[in-house]
Amino acid sequence: MIVQGLWNYDSVLKQIPHFNDAIIKRCQEKGVETVFDVIELEEEDRDKLLNLSEKQMQDVARFCNRYPNVELNFEVEDPDDLQTGESIVVNVTVERAEDDEGGTVIAPLYPQKKDEGSFSFFLFFL
Repeated sequence: MIVQGLWNYDSVLKQIPHFNDAIIKRCQEKGVETVFDVIELEEEDRDKLLNLSEKQMQDVARFCNRYPNVELNFEVEDPDDLQTGESIVVNVTVERAEDDEGGTVIAPLYPQKKDEGSFSFFLFFL
């Protein structure tokens, strides 16, 4: 959210280059809510809906082609042995599609170049 210059209540479409409130409203009226929805539009429908110049559409295509496809899975260890007040172990796997290249993040509002990075996390709940 910080890299893309968005608030948590902003539409995720706002991170796409040249998308403004008017374009986002048109998209939402057509049921286009995510970057993947934009990607899945037929070319003619996308051109008509977005109404952008050829150069702007190239920027949109570049962003969409680089947008990461991430899958998150989780599994509870010993799900049949859960007890209230006891600790549990949850294994979380985050995978990125093999054809995603990674590289520099397309974030025009970020004040400097930002490379994608790996991450890890540990959650502990009481």
